[in-house]
Amino acid sequence: MININNAVQFQHLIWDRVMKHANIVVDATCGNGHDLLYLAERAKKGCHLYGIDIQMKAINS
Repeated sequence: MININNAVQFQHLIWDRVMKHANIVVDATCGNGHDLLYLAERAKKGCHLYGIDIQMKAINS
């Protein structure tokens, strides 16, 4: 059984399983980029990652 205490742990569990196979990753609400950095650290070689956000303030933070 998997012990998940919060939404972030659940999110990381899913991402860790998917990132092994991903060729393209889009974070459409990248904000300050913390999640995109997490994904980049787990991306396979050759995977393309894109981060976009509608709020410039979030990107600049």
